[in-house]
Parts: sequence; structure tokens; C-alpha cells
Amino acid sequence: MSGIIGVSPDMRSGVIGAWPAGHVLQVRTKHVEQDSHVTLGSNGTAVALTVLGGIHMHDITPLESTSTLVISATIHPYGSGGAVVYGYDIYDTRTSAWLGNKPDSWGSTGIGSADGYSAAGQSVHAVTSAGTTATRTYKVGMTKGTAGELYEHAAGMFTMTIYEIKG
Repeated sequence: MSGIIGVSPDMRSGVIGAWPAGHVLQVRTKHVEQDSHVTLGSNGTAVALTVLGGIHMHDITPLESTSTLVISATIHPYGSGGAVVYGYDIYDTRTSAWLGNKPDSWGSTGIGSADGYSAAGQSVHAVTSAGTTATRTYKVGMTKGTAGELYEHAAGMFTMTIYEIKG
């Protein structure tokens, strides 16, 4: 038996067959406990969507160019002086494009204060086409208003998971 849906049960185990559409081809996860602050803008300056520091990224080498990539990340922002988080997004370094949360259009109230720990554990997700079998790197970005300073918290954890789904 091959263990592949749609393949005859009398086939030998280990015979390579075609995976069905919707099958998870691979999962890549990165989990980092951060030990230093990453500052995003000083008090009095608004920050447009900006890629965070070097740990806030992960890569995948797609097995098939026609597959779908599902990216999920969790970050722990920390603010002072009334900092307001206006949004998060995922950046594709191959295409130099943000994948679609449009955080700069979320209005003047943002999605929550990051003063203290009140914005801890924020998640962002994106779905995109692999488009290639070359390695792709995804990064997380945030945007903030003029008040306060915004950090990726030193005691926080960053997690990013990328799923490759057969198209």
C-alpha cells in the first residue's frame, strides 16, 4: 500500500505517486525567545509599515511552484508613552511586496494600545502562491502612530509557521 490517496492499494509501499491537491507538502516553523528590544520609531514620529529586526523572518524552499503558501506569525509588541499599533503585515522579500493586511488604512484608532503588555501576542496571517521553487523569505512588519515608542518586547517570543499546500 502506498499511503497516497487515489493510488491502488496493491502498489508497493514507497512507490512515488502524485500527492492530491490540498495535501500539506511541508511545514516550516521558527520559534525564538527574544533577548533584546527591537525599537520601531521614537516618541512623536509615526512609522509607516516597517520590517522588524533580523529575527522576525523565516524561509521556505517550495517543493512545487504551483503550491499555496500559508504564513502565520505571532509577535509580542510592547509600548511606552501611549504607543498605538496600527497594524501588522508579512513582507515577501522575493517580490518586495506586503501580502495584504493594509495596516496603514485601519484608521486613527489603530488596533490597540501597546502601552505595557496590552498588545502582547498579536498574530498576522497571509496566503500567497509559491510561484517558484527558489527559496522565499518572509518577514513581519508593524506600523505605529505618532505617540510613544513601540518595541518587539525583549521577553517576548516570535513564532512564524509556513505551510506549503499542494495546488
